[in-house]
Amino acid sequence: MKFPFSWLNDFIDIERILQEDSVEVVSEKLTKIGIEVENIDTKKLYDGNVVIGLIEEISPHPTKPNIIVCNINISNNDNKIVVTSDTSVKKGDKIVYCYPGTILERDKQLVDVVEFEGINSYGMLLSLEELGLEDKSDTVWKIESNWQVGSDLISNILPPFMKEEYVLSIKVPSNRADVLSVLGIARELSAIYEIPLRPLPTFRFNEDQFKPDIQIGDDRCFRYVSRILRDVKIKPSDDLIKVRLLLSGQRSINNVVDATNYIMIAIGQPMHAFDYDKLKGGKIVVRGSKEGEKILTLNGAEVSLPRNTLIIADEENPVAIAGVIGGEETAVSDTTTNVLLESAYFDYNTIRKTVREVKISTESSNRFSRDIGFYTTELAINMATHIINANKVSQLTDVKLSKSNSLKETVIRTTFSTINSRIGYNIPEDRIKTILSFLGFEVQSKGDELTIRIPAFRKDISIEEDIIEEVARIYGYDNIPSTLPRIEKNPGLPSNELKYEEIIRNNLVSQGLTEVMNFSFISEKDLATYKIPFSNVITISNPMIEEDNIIKPFLLINLLKTIKRNINNGYKNLSLFEIGKVFKSESDKFVEEKNICIALHGNKYDNWAGNVKFSYYDLKDIVDRLFAFLGVRFDIVNSSYTFLHNYVSGKLVVEGEEIGYIGKVHPEITQKLEVDDAFVCEFSLTRVEKYLGKNINYSEINRLPFSTKNISVIVPKNYYTRDLVEFVRNYDTNDKNLGVVDVRIVDVYEGGNIPEGMKSVNILIKLQWINKVGSEAEIKSVFMSIIRDIQEKLGFVVRGV
Repeated sequence: MKFPFSWLNDFIDIERILQEDSVEVVSEKLTKIGIEVENIDTKKLYDGNVVIGLIEEISPHPTKPNIIVCNINISNNDNKIVVTSDTSVKKGDKIVYCYPGTILERDKQLVDVVEFEGINSYGMLLSLEELGLEDKSDTVWKIESNWQVGSDLISNILPPFMKEEYVLSIKVPSNRADVLSVLGIARELSAIYEIPLRPLPTFRFNEDQFKPDIQIGDDRCFRYVSRILRDVKIKPSDDLIKVRLLLSGQRSINNVVDATNYIMIAIGQPMHAFDYDKLKGGKIVVRGSKEGEKILTLNGAEVSLPRNTLIIADEENPVAIAGVIGGEETAVSDTTTNVLLESAYFDYNTIRKTVREVKISTESSNRFSRDIGFYTTELAINMATHIINANKVSQLTDVKLSKSNSLKETVIRTTFSTINSRIGYNIPEDRIKTILSFLGFEVQSKGDELTIRIPAFRKDISIEEDIIEEVARIYGYDNIPSTLPRIEKNPGLPSNELKYEEIIRNNLVSQGLTEVMNFSFISEKDLATYKIPFSNVITISNPMIEEDNIIKPFLLINLLKTIKRNINNGYKNLSLFEIGKVFKSESDKFVEEKNICIALHGNKYDNWAGNVKFSYYDLKDIVDRLFAFLGVRFDIVNSSYTFLHNYVSGKLVVEGEEIGYIGKVHPEITQKLEVDDAFVCEFSLTRVEKYLGKNINYSEINRLPFSTKNISVIVPKNYYTRDLVEFVRNYDTNDKNLGVVDVRIVDVYEGGNIPEGMKSVNILIKLQWINKVGSEAEIKSVFMSIIRDIQEKLGFVVRGV
């Protein structure tokens, strides 16, 4: 928000503030309490003499047809001759006259006496552009106010104790709608400097008997205040209003539109003015939009309204998008004579949703979407009525949604001791009450107890902690002394869940993996890429990024995005893991679990030893080590997933319960992501936790010799190789002194002299003596029986031994 500093004087005595601090110091104090002043733009319009003048006579230049000669009264019949090219001026106009010798600060232009073919021009008639108040002016500034001829321009714009203006640019916290106004900033200064606010103006009007016909047909509109002004004269605004709007970054349009914009910046209440004669049926209906309804907005866009968008309509059609923007067809124009003013309070979540859907953001929606409350709703209508000064004024129509909790009073109870305990410093009780009172809270105390009524403009205050924060920030964090934290002699142990996660994290890091953290949201496009059913996911109605409207059902999706980002930045050899929550919809219930996902991509190592790429078995080895460390025995069961390779995938099972999946990412997905082969494993920590340390038994290391043998088996390409491993691992040797103690896949080979549709699986078999060392012949006998049974019972060809 941007506004001129002098405007604050309407609401608080800034002369007292400037006697104590400079504008820069005032800005620093605002920033320290959370109202960040991003920039201070000093507006010294001129160095010299600029006054209000009156054109008493106009005559054409004798030789130059495009310029005129003006006789200007600048004070007590002290007249000056000024030549100007602005032929729109006429006798009787009040203008801004600049004396020779004055420097205009915008372009450092020196105004001097200039001869125009025999006629000297003593000074200039100034435009708003030349004064640095407007970017582009078509004519000189014609004064519409009752500013006295001969008076200094600055004295009409600024209070007498200020000689130059300062425009403050303020970054307002997202939950502080109340400080999106000059009044709100003044209230913050009131609390800082303990200077009371000036009383807000009250107005009385001679009201006619008629009143607006307002119908609220939607409970998302909490309050709607309206008044009709008849016989309105559309004209330029009062000059002080015009200057303040320009300095606040707003165009000056006409007295009616300017009044609504002026009030929005002044007190924070957005308003809208309709041409009453263009409202069909002469009524206002607040309702949800119907299917197929459209509106031509003030910015010239034709908007197709999503069904049930909150709108303002007349008897037939939409005339405004509630809280966002008005319609062109009912806009105030030069021919308008009757105006209907609106000042409302809408549900802020509704306005946020509307802004996203119609893709239009305005100063009004910026305020409504932060929950402005209803404090200034009626005041705004009365202020606008006073500024526009119509000949006939209707009665006020004030429609409230009685069942709305947003219109109810909020009361918070706390104690002085609680406030000081939470802050960690004893602030005097009187100081606490003073701070809250200057912020607009109604405070009652009884002993240590405090009862605080929250004003309607502070919708961000709802709990005791909010009150404590208000006291601390106004008292000043710098004024609260630093203290060493209290250290418990016997600190509490972290929760079992945190210890469990830390054990896993340390194990994976020790295996050379790197932890990453990702956002919890994905898009519908991601679901399509991974072919995940839309029915099992949870969507959110107010996503931070419009397309990312789904809470992730798997960690895999964003972890692969992380791999893609790293590849784009030149890092392709990656071993990553992530621990985080996933969310699914099962049987109409929301299920939340904590998962871990491990992903490998690129080379296992890339150095003098050679370029060896990660494989499924590297991933399986990492998972084996992790589960052994956790004391959990798991199995991998053949299963298929839409996002995993058909032949290199399976589900992880512990005691018959599925806990996750492991495998190679489907080639279609890696091609779409433009990454190489990736291997992933994801399982539920929530489900695994109950099995920790339950099904792993340890025995003494067998110190007797062992013998290893390799065989290559030809199997179908889609054969699940784990079945072969389990067959050999569980093989009965019929020898109580010799057993199979380990079986591992060494290599899988396709191509060459391997038949089409087949693959060669090379496995390593470890045989070990159990009680005593036997002969080599016994080992060979067992080994040959394994080969024979693979051929006879499984029907596979053993390629090599």
